[in-house]
Amino acid sequence: MKSLKLAQLAVVVCVALLISIDMPALVENYQGDGNRLNISLVQKGDVILMKGCKKMADLIGGLFPGYWHHAAIAESAGYYGIMIEAWTNGVRRLDTRSTLTVDEAAIYRVNTSSTVKNNAVSFAAGKIGRPYDYGWLLWPGTKSTSGSTWYCSELAWAGYKVNGVDIDANPGYHWMFWNNVAPGELADDGNTYQIARSN
Repeated sequence: MKSLKLAQLAVVVCVALLISIDMPALVENYQGDGNRLNISLVQKGDVILMKGCKKMADLIGGLFPGYWHHAAIAESAGYYGIMIEAWTNGVRRLDTRSTLTVDEAAIYRVNTSSTVKNNAVSFAAGKIGRPYDYGWLLWPGTKSTSGSTWYCSELAWAGYKVNGVDIDANPGYHWMFWNNVAPGELADDGNTYQIARSN
């Protein structure tokens, strides 16, 4: 009888601990066709680019010129890592494994120090809960490092920009992108390089 009560107490304690832990990440099904990106290669600060989400973000991202439609920044490394993205319902954390549910995805690494990468991630984490920035749909665009709203590629770009690394391939006004930063511009910038891409 005593061992049963101890077992019940242990279950109650475990449940209480699970409830009290901040567990903001989830595996989001982007409703794409799926891919085989080797997400175990993800490192903190990497930019993860996606195409084929088949949700609002993909429809909106498809309005930007360029191959990629969505971007996130890795907060932690590996297969069970966490990434931060500006989604249509606001900036949030989610499981990196979510990228496996899009049509295509790629990992891009920023050629900078680990200190800058950590600071860029901290910047993005500080925006969690902020609303999505739809202003990029309107001319001349809303790219900013100090806004109160964020779109996906803007968030990743701003995290690095405030720490001295500009990962926008067209940092000024561009006739295709206006004063915005598209996900594809993060891939095309000279400060980033591809680590892996899904087949």
